[in-house]
Amino acid sequence: QTGMEKFLTSIKGKFQEVARYIISFGSFYRIWAEIQKGVTYVKEIDTGKKWIDEKPIYRKVIDVGYLPNTSTNTIDTGLDGTTTNIVSMTGTARNSTNNYIILPEANASNTIRLVFNNSGKLEVSTTYDRSNFYGYVILEYTKTTD
Repeated sequence: QTGMEKFLTSIKGKFQEVARYIISFGSFYRIWAEIQKGVTYVKEIDTGKKWIDEKPIYRKVIDVGYLPNTSTNTIDTGLDGTTTNIVSMTGTARNSTNNYIILPEANASNTIRLVFNNSGKLEVSTTYDRSNFYGYVILEYTKTTD
């Protein structure tokens, strides 16, 4: 056995899985590229956290595109709305001059509402023109099938 193989057999469980995953990329730059991809692609990951019912919490980053102008955009999340329990739904949107909005947003003059409906779609609604802001929403959820 090489030194690395001895090391890998000495660690257990999730640590061993993570170590093998990192080593499989071969370099820090390849790992960094994969991490960056995870932020921009709609991809489900197990967060390693548990909800109050001890079910695993999953996360998906949803590209919601440009926010609507006093209307609603509906985005398919790829999730089954009847077997998904949302535990957190937050995000950000940015315009071309690098101004950021935290999603959802509620104040006296503007509201940006996020709704995950029972068809597995994410509804993004605005009461003010925010069509120059491009956004991402992070969904964290459990599955009734776990």
